[in-house]
Parts: sequence; structure tokens; C-alpha cells
Amino acid sequence: MPRRLAPNLENCSLTELEIAAHAAPSRRSHNRLMAIRALALSIAPEQVATLYSVSPRSLNNWIRRFNQRGIDGLIEGVRTGRPPKITPEQSAHYRQLIEQPELAEQLHWTAVKFHGYLRQEFQHEIGYRTVVRWLHDNNFRLKMPQPWPDRQDEEQRQLFLERLKAHPSQ
Repeated sequence: MPRRLAPNLENCSLTELEIAAHAAPSRRSHNRLMAIRALALSIAPEQVATLYSVSPRSLNNWIRRFNQRGIDGLIEGVRTGRPPKITPEQSAHYRQLIEQPELAEQLHWTAVKFHGYLRQEFQHEIGYRTVVRWLHDNNFRLKMPQPWPDRQDEEQRQLFLERLKAHPSQ
């Protein structure tokens, strides 16, 4: 079992711990601060660990960080996560290709065509779902061509187009 540590209350008061816990940016930070507060109120470390569903070792790590850096030591930092498959530079270039398909000698793009183009022309090993997610994240949407209605009256169509040209603001 890890060596038992105690929180150093010279870092802050119980009230400051409670205020910081309620203003914490994440649930994890809130729980860490409230666990330190519980320890400061003389609740047994085993009970605190059980209450917050953490191991005694994790609780000791929280105490150590609190003693070294105070409240700031318990606030959860930014997590980088997995790096994106499409870098910002690639994203800017791909966006330009989507908006101007003639640059790639295309008339239009579909997700399948664009995915194949990226793999073939740029040797970018990227999954189809990643391409679709990137398209949606960049506000590109699927547009389905509508069939031309049968038996359409060409004269009425021309009249309608003329009315549209006469009133472009509507």
C-alpha cells in the first residue's frame, strides 16, 4: 500500500477548495478538489478513495500534486489526443480542390471520387470515413441531382425563366 500523505492546507482554505471545485472546468477536476476537501475534513483516505472510485495510489498522486502546486495542480490540463489524419495545410489544399474541381480536371466530386483521388494522386493513406468526416466538418454536404420531370412544357419553362430574370431579388 502506498505511503499515506496528507494535504497541506497552507495552500488554501476549505472555502477556497469548495469554490474552486464548483468552478472547475471538468468533472474530473471537481472530483479531485472535493476529494482533497474531504481529506482536509479528516475523512479517512480509504473512504475518500472509495467515495470517488479511485485507487489509493491515485489519491496519493492528487495529494502530492496539491501539496506541490496547490489548486492548480488538480485542474485537468488540455489533452492532445490523436493527431488528425488531415493536417491544416492539407485541409486548405483539399478545400480548394473541392471548391474548384477543375483544378483536378473534374466536373464535380463525390466522397468516393475524392477519396480515390487523394489516395491515387497524393498517396495519402486515409480512410473513406475520415474523408466523409472531413467533408462534413468543413460544411460540405451531399447534393443529389434531381431527375428532369417528364412531359415538362418547354414554353411554360421559358416563361418562368424570363420572370426569374426580370425579378432577380426574389
